[in-house]
Amino acid sequence: ANEENKGPETDRLLSMMTVPANDVTYTTCIQAWKNSWDLPQAVDRATELFEEFISYQHQQQQQGEQEPPNPIMHTTLVSLYAKYGLVDRAEKIAERYVGYYNDDDDEESSSHYSNDESINFIYANLLEAYANSYNVDAIDKAMDIVLTKMKTDTNNQQKIILINTALKVIEKNPSPKNFSNVQRIRHYMSKHNLHPNIRTYNSLFKACGSTTTTSEEQEDDKETIIQYVCQLVEEMKRSKAIRIDRYTYPSIFIALLRLKAPLKEIIEPLLRICIRDNAFTKIVQDKIKVITTKEQFQDLSIQYNFSQLLDTHQWRKGKRKRR
Repeated sequence: ANEENKGPETDRLLSMMTVPANDVTYTTCIQAWKNSWDLPQAVDRATELFEEFISYQHQQQQQGEQEPPNPIMHTTLVSLYAKYGLVDRAEKIAERYVGYYNDDDDEESSSHYSNDESINFIYANLLEAYANSYNVDAIDKAMDIVLTKMKTDTNNQQKIILINTALKVIEKNPSPKNFSNVQRIRHYMSKHNLHPNIRTYNSLFKACGSTTTTSEEQEDDKETIIQYVCQLVEEMKRSKAIRIDRYTYPSIFIALLRLKAPLKEIIEPLLRICIRDNAFTKIVQDKIKVITTKEQFQDLSIQYNFSQLLDTHQWRKGKRKRR
């Protein structure tokens, strides 16, 4: 099931079974179709398998056998829909699963709902669907989920996962409101004593860079956002718990590229920091090339000896440091 395009093969094995298939069997088949990217029927076939199992489960319930929904099956299907940005389908499955634990109003059910790890996995994949929908309206839905979970959940690690994915929704859906959404998330993180990890910082940088402008007044706001990105870099550098990865500086320069940050005042000082961190990669070089003019790029390349830096950075192929 984890190999590519094995959906038809698992269907063949399913048809050969002489005993009723259980939830694990169906989950495995759905997983196989999830990984069948090249087959146009992947989404519809996975949905058919899910509905087939739900029908079988309903028959069992009528006979007095009550089984809770399989979390892996639901998560796998939502994840499949997320890949294709199929928000409506992803929401339907997520609501069905969450609704099972939220039907009762008693205290025990409420506690289960707010702390169930599987529900957070469902929500994380639903947020991926919002990100891949490329629909600015999805940002409000993502923000609602994250801010609600901030208040009800007790697992900080799971909160950070949801926050990182919500920032991805913001990044992929450019909007004039994105910077204010980033600030809202940061406010709630501070309020609930949540500490960002390196993925959070990477996502924050790109989310800031996805803020669009539609007027001269908003153009002035770009300066504020650029300074905010620089402050995030300083904050990240001060944290002893944070270790940059290969995506950190590309994320920073992507944001600055979108915000059209000035070369001398912003880009070049951050480039020097990147070099000191031994983090200058081909991706960083490509971003610098887009940000600068041909002449500026040539000058920087000579001044900082880009070719040598590419041979010595800490993520050079075959020379990756152990974590």
